[in-house]
Order: sequence, then structure tokens, then C-alpha cells
Amino acid sequence: MPYPKANLPSAIITEDDFISSYKAAKESTSSSPLGQHIGHYKAIVNDPILVSMHASMMSIPFQVGIVPERWKRVTDIMLEKTPGDSRCHRLRIIALFESDLNHAKRILIGRKIAHHLEDNKMISEMQFGSRSGRRCLSAVLKKNLCHEYIRLSCQTAGFIEIDATGCYDRIMNNLILMVLRKLGLPLSVSTCMGTLWDAAIHLIKMLYGTSDVSYGSTKETPLCGPGQGSMCGSLFWLLCYWLIVGSLDKNITALKFILVCKAVVVEITGVSFVDDTGLGVTSTYSPDLSLLEDQQYEEEIKHVVFSLMRLAQHWERTLFTTGGVLNLQKSFWYLMSWGWKNGVPYLLSNSHSAATVSLTSGYNTAPELLPRIEPSSSFRTLGVYLSPSGCQKKQCQVLRNHAQHYYDRVQFSSITPTEALLSFFSLYKAQDQLSPSL
Repeated sequence: MPYPKANLPSAIITEDDFISSYKAAKESTSSSPLGQHIGHYKAIVNDPILVSMHASMMSIPFQVGIVPERWKRVTDIMLEKTPGDSRCHRLRIIALFESDLNHAKRILIGRKIAHHLEDNKMISEMQFGSRSGRRCLSAVLKKNLCHEYIRLSCQTAGFIEIDATGCYDRIMNNLILMVLRKLGLPLSVSTCMGTLWDAAIHLIKMLYGTSDVSYGSTKETPLCGPGQGSMCGSLFWLLCYWLIVGSLDKNITALKFILVCKAVVVEITGVSFVDDTGLGVTSTYSPDLSLLEDQQYEEEIKHVVFSLMRLAQHWERTLFTTGGVLNLQKSFWYLMSWGWKNGVPYLLSNSHSAATVSLTSGYNTAPELLPRIEPSSSFRTLGVYLSPSGCQKKQCQVLRNHAQHYYDRVQFSSITPTEALLSFFSLYKAQDQLSPSL
């Protein structure tokens, strides 16, 4: 895999870097474990002397390869993924770092490496998350278009939706540092980052205060990942994703769409938004599948399922190598195969094919069966309910429930008609303008 180096000549944060970074920062989403509010930094952007002083103090640790003591203190806040569900495995850990540390990483690593990856087209087009100019809805649209083309062409296709657990919290730090060094990151910057990860002390902030007991990385139990809350977390995951996609076997059959005139052929492996990934494989037969013998069609289904299982297993192995892990119970797959009645195709249910997909996960060498859903059912992906059959009943019902909930709240509230109209244009009309096709 080629490693084109980025232009990272030094670890100097200029006054312009400091000003542009803090002008773009939002006070409502940034904080400091020691209580130094981000507003303190935003207030000095018009003072050249103070800006120069802070920019120099932020640069020195990365130029020398040291870590200030206050940078080692990290406060963890645990938020409920689902409101009202406070079970430990349903809590999201957000790490609060010192503001100047976070912005220094953003300036020296985040911006430059991210631009380098995009300029050299090193990130696969199947990734829509953590990238400038990419939207979550685009990933959903691409999945929907894949289903639409399969239905129009009546190809046999297999899809698998992979659920990875805590990608930001499982990234292998040493691996990321090696990749960054290959991309041209100065040694002093990587030394500072590695020392920081090893020496960081984590405290837990609760409703009644911050805990006195702390935890950190040790040789016996090293902590992985930059932590959610780090401005470089999304970049580090993109580097892992780059390694995963770059290692895929080119001989693995993926989704292949051929224009009617056969002048355009589109091949994609799947669609991803951060760590949520959908992989797919289409059949190799291009003629009319209705003319195939039953035995030939069964062989085609077996080939699709085998290719899908091979692709998914390779993805799991490379994900695990970079520190990630698959949640097999939350992952699932489905098969789009066809029957013909009076020359009209229809999607076959699972009962017509006994195909199964089994994968190993992590250190467990025993394959486990993946749940299989019906092609006529709906599943939730990136906040939207899709169905391989094209049925939109589930999504329409969800949207109707949201609208009914909004209606009930407005109807029994004490707001004036003008305020109700304003809330409508703020919530619904604004979304309609952002997504006119929806």
C-alpha cells in the first residue's frame, strides 16, 4: 500500500492557526477539566501578544516531545445513548481534554492529515462519515439506490449490515502512530502523543461531582483509542478504515451494476458511515435469470452467499487487527433472490433458500450464525428504515408518529398561534429545505 507523505515540515502553531481554530470553535460544545472555559481563548483572538504567547505554549510540547501535567488530566462524562436507559453497556463515554491540547492536535494533525487524505484520494468513496462535504443521507440514498437497481435488473444479491462496537475507543494507538509517521508526522509530535496516551489520568464526572479514584493505561491493561471528545478521533478512525479497505482482496466479487448498453460498469464494495458498514455482493450472471435452470440458480445463490461470507469475514479480521470488534448479534444479512410467476419476478422469502452466513469474531475461532432477515422486512440504518423490497410503510409510520407527537405537544401547549407557526417552520420547513427530495 503506498504511503504518500504529507507536507508536515514542523510542529509550529502560528498565530493565524490559533485564531482560525478558536474562531470556529463553539463555546457550547467545548470545555476544560480544570475549568478554563473556551471563552477565555476566544476572548484573546484580537490581542496579538496573547495570541502569540498561547500559540508558542501550545507548540512547545509537540516540538520537544513532552507532555504538560495539566494535559494528562482527562474527565470522562457518561451519557445515555437511549434516554432513560442507564445500563453500563448503554452509556457513551465522552472524554473532556484541555482546550489548548485539543486545538493543537486539530491544527498539527487533524487538519493537515485530513486534507492530505482527501487531496490524494486515499479514503474510499464508500465512506461518508467524518469527511467534509459528505452527508449521512447520501449513504442512505446510496443503499436505497443499490436495492432499486437490484429490483430493476433482477440480479441475485446478498447484503450484510455490520455493527462495530465502540470504534473510537478500540483504535490501536501504536498502529496509528506508525501510520502517522509513515505519512510524514514529525517524530516529536508522535512522541508527545504516545506519551500523553500512556500518562493520561481519567476521572469520572457525575451529578454530585468528580470522582477521587482515577484510572489510566498500564502495561498489563493498556487503554486504546483517542477517546470520544478528541478532535483527532474521527481522523484516526479514517486511517484505520483506509487500512481495512486497502487490504481487501481485489478478487472478491462485490456489487456490480452494468448499464443497459453495457458502456458503464459500476463496482462498489458497500456503503459506510463511520463504523456502520453495509457490504454487498451481486451475482455473476448477466443474462436473464429466468432462463436459468433451477440447479444453476441454486449454484448462483451459493456463490453469492459464499462471496458475501468471505468478504464479511475479511472485514471482521482486518477490523479486529486494528482494534475493533464486531457485534455479531446486532449484525444481520439478507438475500435478494428471485422467483418467476407468469413471467413476472418476485422476491423469494427465506423459506425458499436454506443459505446461512457464519462468521468468527475476535479471538473466538468458532463460527457463529448471523441473523438473517426477510427481504420484505424493514431495518433501521443511520436513523432511516429501509426495506430491500422497496416498501416504505415502516418509515412512513415512524415519520407519522413523530408528526403526531409534535402535533400533540403543540395542541396542548400554551404557546400562541404565531409561536406555533414559527416552531413549524423551524422544525419541519427547515428540514424540508435541507432535503427537498424527502
